[in-house]
Amino acid sequence: MKGQEVHIILEDTNSIFQQPYKCSEVERTLVQAQTLKLLEASLVDLFKGGYASTIVLPIKKDNFGNWTKCCMCGDYRPINKRMHFGKYAMPLCEEIFDVLGQAMVFSTLNVFWLPSVTTQGG
Repeated sequence: MKGQEVHIILEDTNSIFQQPYKCSEVERTLVQAQTLKLLEASLVDLFKGGYASTIVLPIKKDNFGNWTKCCMCGDYRPINKRMHFGKYAMPLCEEIFDVLGQAMVFSTLNVFWLPSVTTQGG
């Protein structure tokens, strides 16, 4: 979502930088193609700074059940380890089902969201 800004509060102010994972030439071509699509759609921006996370390419099944579909995902585990999480209660499953009421159909969506991230040392 362009224009949305997310503030991540880290436990310290040290930069987080990861070297890219080793990948094959085919994977590198897939990453370049997907990155160009994201740049053209203005979903990502080029960034030069002290923060960098690697990407992974998990393989998913296509419509025919073959393991051929790739999805580029960020590996944010090092950032998650240093994040300061606010404390709030998660809703219970029973509460969620009560909200759905007598609905006959409900689904979940695979939402593609790349927020603009700023950091603050905590």
